Amino acid sequence: MLDDMAFDLIIWLERKILLAQSVEEARQLTESLQKKRLVYWKNRDSYDESLMTLNSEQFYIDNDIQYKWLRLEQSKEELRDFAISQLCIDNAQQNLNFELIGSKVNTKWERKLDISYWKYESAALITRAWKGYKGRMIARHKRETRAAIVI
Repeated sequence: MLDDMAFDLIIWLERKILLAQSVEEARQLTESLQKKRLVYWKNRDSYDESLMTLNSEQFYIDNDIQYKWLRLEQSKEELRDFAISQLCIDNAQQNLNFELIGSKVNTKWERKLDISYWKYESAALITRAWKGYKGRMIARHKRETRAAIVI
């Protein structure tokens, strides 16, 4: 059981690694790995990422694999999101006029915003300190005057 699943995963990883390499990196591979990469590259459209398993059904039939890895729905969603992001990156490399949606940050306004924020915070601190001081003075004055009246 474990051997079938390990073989399934190793073949899937091998295909992913060999297809992810650039042409320059592929030249440094051994001859057998270069042949495998060429086969994977020719059949790359036949590997459907939306399959419930890691490899195609023909692979499981040819190798008589009984136990196989299954993809969860979350895994498929991650693959879709990754494919969309890769598509955006590829389009950006082909199209040099690619821009992000948004506006340029104006550091002058950012600084003004920071200054106004710190002014507000310092005013709030001073107000709290003044109210405390004023409250203590009123209490002291009442104690002194009340004590004078009582005597």
